[in-house]
Amino acid sequence: MLATLTHDDFNKQVNTPFIIKTNTSDLVLELTEVKVLRKAQEESQRDQFSLLFKGNAQMFLSQQIYQLNHETMGELSLFLVPIGREHQSSHLQEGAYLYEAVFT
Repeated sequence: MLATLTHDDFNKQVNTPFIIKTNTSDLVLELTEVKVLRKAQEESQRDQFSLLFKGNAQMFLSQQIYQLNHETMGELSLFLVPIGREHQSSHLQEGAYLYEAVFT
């Protein structure tokens, strides 16, 4: 199924939650951005794109494949890479962790 998904499929889900089931609780990642990285050269190919997710500020996810569940899209296995933290206006509080998934 992942091979047929396009950036348009994910654009419809921006600002919606994707859930990762853990041993202790559910972790919510919010899809915040879909970015086209490179347009397809041939009609039989899809555009290369990336997904940016915002996670919990207290729970860090290491780089690996995660099973994400979405209300509309169902279950997806995505390779997530931590790319930093969201900037906060207050210097006393760390921002949410940010993760990226890339489709080539």
